[in-house]
Amino acid sequence: QRARVAEFDLISIGEDCMIDDVTVRAFCLEGARMRLNGVALGARCSVCTKVSVAPGIKVPHDTCLGPLSSTYEMQPEDTPRTNRVFCTQTFPEPPWYWKVPGYLLLVVVWVVVQSPLLLVLRTMCLQPWYKRVLSGYGDVLEWFLTPDRIGYYVALRVVRACLQPLIRLACGIAVKRLVIGRFTAGRRDRSGLELFRHWLMARVLPSDELHEALQLMGVHYGGVSAVLRALGAKVGKRIYWPGSGFQGLVEYDLLEVGDDVIFGSRSVIMCCDAYEAAPVRISDGANVADRCVLLPGCTLGRNALLGSGGLAGKGATLEPGSKCVGSRHGSAVALEPGSAETASAPTERPFGKAFYGGGAPYRVMPAWGHALVSTCSKAFAVAYRALTLSLALLLTTYVLEAVGRAGDDTRFGDVASFLPPLYVATQNSASILALFLAVAAKWVLLGRRTAGDFDWDTSSYCQRWNVYLAVTVLLRNAYFGRGLLEYIQGSVYLVWYFRALGATIGRDVCLYPTGADPMMTEPELVTIGHEASVDRASLVAHINSLGRFSLNAVTVGPRATLRSDSRLLSGATMLRDSVLLEHTLILGGDVCDPGSTWQGWPGQIVAVSQCGRGVREDETCEGGYVELQ
Repeated sequence: QRARVAEFDLISIGEDCMIDDVTVRAFCLEGARMRLNGVALGARCSVCTKVSVAPGIKVPHDTCLGPLSSTYEMQPEDTPRTNRVFCTQTFPEPPWYWKVPGYLLLVVVWVVVQSPLLLVLRTMCLQPWYKRVLSGYGDVLEWFLTPDRIGYYVALRVVRACLQPLIRLACGIAVKRLVIGRFTAGRRDRSGLELFRHWLMARVLPSDELHEALQLMGVHYGGVSAVLRALGAKVGKRIYWPGSGFQGLVEYDLLEVGDDVIFGSRSVIMCCDAYEAAPVRISDGANVADRCVLLPGCTLGRNALLGSGGLAGKGATLEPGSKCVGSRHGSAVALEPGSAETASAPTERPFGKAFYGGGAPYRVMPAWGHALVSTCSKAFAVAYRALTLSLALLLTTYVLEAVGRAGDDTRFGDVASFLPPLYVATQNSASILALFLAVAAKWVLLGRRTAGDFDWDTSSYCQRWNVYLAVTVLLRNAYFGRGLLEYIQGSVYLVWYFRALGATIGRDVCLYPTGADPMMTEPELVTIGHEASVDRASLVAHINSLGRFSLNAVTVGPRATLRSDSRLLSGATMLRDSVLLEHTLILGGDVCDPGSTWQGWPGQIVAVSQCGRGVREDETCEGGYVELQ
């Protein structure tokens, strides 16, 4: 139900397939060209979270693709049937007679959440200027442009964006404590009551709605700890929480997070699978990087590092002080074993020293200050977008007056002729202005970034960056839940925008034609050569390893290609004509040779172009590939 499917004509899905929140589409980039290759999922396949489905590959019947894998990895040791229990579509649901009272309770919660809107509307209806009867289209325009009415219209939008998420959060906590109760470890009871508890918790406070509330409170700070404790989690001190929320987390009572833990973004924490619930333990000083998946019963030891795209398997234990990354054959790839020295090292990180210990050489903004900036920025963003309609209505009245059709002479055809084009013009103008405001905010708050170390306790950069992310909410969730940049993805306008932010981008570059999460965050440190193509890939120049924050250059050579779900880590380089296939990570400091093709997390060379050597910058490689065994 959360899968994203596109190019439907080229997609074949067999019976009884179960697909989690992944993308299944036939589109990919090949060189500087678009390519469409069919995708076929055989009967009874299961596709778990964060699986990369590559176009042009047929998945055999009964294949079970586990979390953080791809359709390039379909050997028997990669796809055991035990992977199926981690697909949320296999999770049992309660009988219908248990769902009925659950839906009634959800309706009650919905009514409570909507009550502030009803209060604002009721207050507006009691005002003396409020007209209950409108005699014509001229009256309608006049009523919509009443200054007080515009104020209430904006107030409705602000209440919906800034107050309703907090009320929804409070309702979720109340239902969890009063109705659902505590979750415990053990084999899942298939009785109606137990299934109902899991089912209701997943719906009364979904991860995206929890994240919406936490954004108003400051996503990285102590307010998040307080909320998770209220939901039942065991939470320590001085934790740097992820900016993207908690995907997959339902059984909060089974989450244990120690002191000084550092989280990256876009990770999944699962304390329960289709058959069993088990605690997820993250010990003091551990680091969960971006795009990780933590399965039930896993433990991260003291000062352990689970790097980008790391998979902590069910019941797995990462040794104290060890460093792992990625996923291969159902577990993370070990980079460094743990040692007594690293395991016993102090756990306090630069963030904790600066934010909670007062050990920074600059004035640290308190958590309430970040919450205030986030809330005010969200209120400004929704008011900004709401006023475009009022401006279009005002311009329509001016035009009608100019042509002598105002007041009682106004007809529906007059409004229909002038309002739509004026509304489109005001929306486009507001969108362009928002892009200029975002560019200006970047240069005012951050200036020109350079490579180097920018820890919380030595530099104010991280604080300024978080303020910048808060004030540029104007670009995110702009229209119909999509960000403003998503409407120009793949076009030259997006290239112009990132050039304005400082990126070095060559000619004929295709950026993010199917989107990105996120788009490049440090454009000044990104260099992209002529005719390169970047699909839904990650070009992020920062790294926050065990609390040490640094910026390093990222380089994409001429005619290089990054396909969906690939990542070029901070400090990595792709030379000309190199290719990253789906689900590929290039580690910092690594270099992709000319004409080479890489796949895997972490990446390995799988093919080398026969014309990969000696190609001039102005030539196009048309040769074949030599596959490597």
